[in-house]
Amino acid sequence: MKILYLAHRVPYPPNKGDKIRTFNEIRCLGQNHEIDLLALADDPNDLSHKKKLETYCNRVNLFGLNIWKSRINSLAGLAIPFRPLSVSYFYNKKLQICLNQWMTEKTYDAVLCFSSPMAEYLFRCPALKETLTPRKPLSNSSQQVLIMDFCDVDSQKWNQYAANSRFPMSLIYEIEGRRLLEYEKIINHLFHHSVFVSTHEVEVFINLNKQAQKLTAVPNGVDHDYFSPDARFEPVPLREKEGQKVLVFTGAMDYYANVEGVSWFCRKVFPRIRSEHPDLLFYIVGSNPGPEVKALGDRQGVRVTGFVDDIRPYYR
Repeated sequence: MKILYLAHRVPYPPNKGDKIRTFNEIRCLGQNHEIDLLALADDPNDLSHKKKLETYCNRVNLFGLNIWKSRINSLAGLAIPFRPLSVSYFYNKKLQICLNQWMTEKTYDAVLCFSSPMAEYLFRCPALKETLTPRKPLSNSSQQVLIMDFCDVDSQKWNQYAANSRFPMSLIYEIEGRRLLEYEKIINHLFHHSVFVSTHEVEVFINLNKQAQKLTAVPNGVDHDYFSPDARFEPVPLREKEGQKVLVFTGAMDYYANVEGVSWFCRKVFPRIRSEHPDLLFYIVGSNPGPEVKALGDRQGVRVTGFVDDIRPYYR
């Protein structure tokens, strides 16, 4: 099959949740199918990974995403009724032009979008104008199978942000949650299939959208060989004295849910455990820890590492 894959972040290096999922989807699909990849780079360093991705794909084109410009576009999108701010944030005219060109050059058997804002590029693609619009269901005569990997129900994340934020951000997040949910419903109605990361996310979406159809849960997997305790990797001396017990949390430490999670754990749980195990250490391992996470390192027994080259010694 010929597959066009759209990703809202460059799927390499696979060092955070969404990039791990997109990279492995591409790696596995590329073994038996021809993949053309279009992706956005919110980190300029990710543009350098094009050649690496070309080992898995037939064609790769990456487009830089200016974060400040995207934020301005996102806020300006408030004035556009019903459009999610995320769509304005992740929209790039150069990627649209490339997509339109590729769609005329090749007949794809399938188009796979990762993350709901990437659907906008298909909605604006002239080659799909007659078969894919927010007002007209997808025709059975369409040559492409359209698949959306929502991963999570993102609209509900914005509702969570709204519940935990102060005005005016709480209002902005609430608007985004409401708009994005309606957008997710449109995508599910127009695309041939919708994929989520777990059965729980599928159930959440069904509860929010009683007309939801063609849903599948595709859980994240684990490379058992790479993450085997017997694999070769450089050890890291985590214990500061013999027999010491260690707890580890890993994840991108600029992600709200992770920051909230480790902060709550350090306040509410870790002191109670340490009262019975005074030598216990808690390692917070992940990239881009902000001031709130770094400050946790001042607590007794808490260690904040920041980015590490290899996560496996910490898991072991």
